[in-house]
Amino acid sequence: MIVPSPKTSRYEGRENREIPLFPILWRELQASQRIAPSAEPYIVFENRRQNFDSGFKRILFWAGLEPWQKLFQNMRCSCENDLIEDGYPAHVVGAWLGHTSKVQQRHYLRVLDSFYENAVK
Repeated sequence: MIVPSPKTSRYEGRENREIPLFPILWRELQASQRIAPSAEPYIVFENRRQNFDSGFKRILFWAGLEPWQKLFQNMRCSCENDLIEDGYPAHVVGAWLGHTSKVQQRHYLRVLDSFYENAVK
């Protein structure tokens, strides 16, 4: 899947990036196609210019869940750690998520409790 990269689009060759369609994402995209208006080219087809943060907070509210700090950054961090734990090399995960190894190490990679638990088994 090709994902536009507006933050890096000013650099030649970094206008977008290619990511794999993981099974969980593939299922959700298929489900969204079933409810989308016919011939709709966008995945998010309603309120595309809406602030996703406030929209997501509304979803959490209606689901009875408390929003956490930095919603999207924390989900991105979790995704990054999950992919690395699944065995994908860090440089590949960084390319998929659109950042360098330096940014990855500074902002996304975490030492999780599960690492300690697995180490002592």
